[in-house]
Amino acid sequence: MSLPLAMPRTQPAWWQLLLFCGCLCLALGASQLMQQDKQWLAQEPARRLQLEKAVPVEFAGWRLLDTRGLVEVPAETRASLDSLYNQQLSRTYINADGEKVMLSIAYGEDQSNDQSQAHRPEICYVAQGFQLHDEADVMLALPQRQIQARQLVARLHERNEPITYWMVIGDRVIAPGWQRKLAQFDYALQRQVPDGLLFRVSTLDRDASRAFEVQRRFVTALLSAVDPVTRAHLAGEVVHD
Repeated sequence: MSLPLAMPRTQPAWWQLLLFCGCLCLALGASQLMQQDKQWLAQEPARRLQLEKAVPVEFAGWRLLDTRGLVEVPAETRASLDSLYNQQLSRTYINADGEKVMLSIAYGEDQSNDQSQAHRPEICYVAQGFQLHDEADVMLALPQRQIQARQLVARLHERNEPITYWMVIGDRVIAPGWQRKLAQFDYALQRQVPDGLLFRVSTLDRDASRAFEVQRRFVTALLSAVDPVTRAHLAGEVVHD
């Protein structure tokens, strides 16, 4: 007696189709809404941002060591980033204990699409040959608040670089993926073009736990040192007049 052969499943599960259709509808809906009368949040006087001036070169025991990033960005990647972001800041800071933190901020006036995600470590570091390890979404505990962030470790040969980063759209910190899509759609419903940025700190250290703690202290000191408008841009806080 012959048994019917089991055929492999070639069709996606129903929930995959549902997710795909939902994502497509959100993207199309946001695109249509953004074609109508738009209000650019970046043009509001209370939201004007100049990264070079707004981020201090010295604060709470940290001082500027270098104005260059320690990771060289290929020319073609740099050209792409320049087209996506209005402002980019890349600095290295050091404190009295010799601890060094690399700070990278990329700010764009239009965060209504996904092109700006090219600056995420998962994309730009991999493009430079790094391997990523121990990726995790975390709540970064600061004295005044918590920030939803992502932590990971990038490795290339002998270089071991723990990274903490988060993304801001408009006035909110969001995680890559669905949260980003929902935030974009929400602003589109309000006919607003949100600005936003990617905030990244990293440290060269074999001990990831120690590096993440250094980064947490650095972020705490930096956010305490900047003015409320800058803090709103960097950490998604709403500014009240």
